[in-house]
Amino acid sequence: MTKRVTVIVFSSILIGLFSLLSTPSYAYNFALGISGPRQVVHGHSIYLRIEADLLEGNRDYVFYSVSGMPDNAGVSYPDLDKYCCGGNRAWSPADTLLRIELPTTTQTGRYPLRLSAESGGITKEAVHTIQVDPMPAPLLRMPITTVPPIDKLEQWEANMITKGANLCDEDDISNAGLWEGNVWYYDGIRVYYQIADYTDDNSWETCAGYVKNVYRPYVLNNNGAINSFYFVTLSEQNILCEFQNVVGF
Repeated sequence: MTKRVTVIVFSSILIGLFSLLSTPSYAYNFALGISGPRQVVHGHSIYLRIEADLLEGNRDYVFYSVSGMPDNAGVSYPDLDKYCCGGNRAWSPADTLLRIELPTTTQTGRYPLRLSAESGGITKEAVHTIQVDPMPAPLLRMPITTVPPIDKLEQWEANMITKGANLCDEDDISNAGLWEGNVWYYDGIRVYYQIADYTDDNSWETCAGYVKNVYRPYVLNNNGAINSFYFVTLSEQNILCEFQNVVGF
């Protein structure tokens, strides 16, 4: 009888140990930190990086809050607003962005920001101290009393006139069309207008017109939807403005 009881008790112990060993763990844990700049001028925003990582268990929502901020300061989470759940809620512990917006009325001084994160029934905190400085005074204007000499200016001016004239050939520009070695690809419209302004000689505007006759129809005929590497600064912008005026938007 005694042996039978002993066997039953021993079997029960083994079953209990086996149950403990075979039961899965449901522990949950995560890490929290914060990093970024420590100095900001009032009237501006400071962006900090929330460093969070799931250490153990299945993912759970994270709810963030910040205390210790200056009066009237605003808090937002740009990444969460754009890519996740909005507000202060994250899908799981992971790195994200924290924005602290400081109005111009913010008092200068040191502020220990305390970031709190609650997830899976656990709350963790991290501290990041920032210094709020006043708006610096504007820089003094330093009058220019003399213009420093520009090295080889005369040669540059001569090349501008000579090479600009050599490339100002209506037939060559027209026949080359949208070939990328043509003048239009190097923003010929704008360059010829600049030469006209620099030399105070409006005859250069005729050269700009030759280039415009090639580039303008290309932009307009494609409703402005041209290859990105065919954009040529002011020339393209001006022509797109013309197109917008034509179509009424």
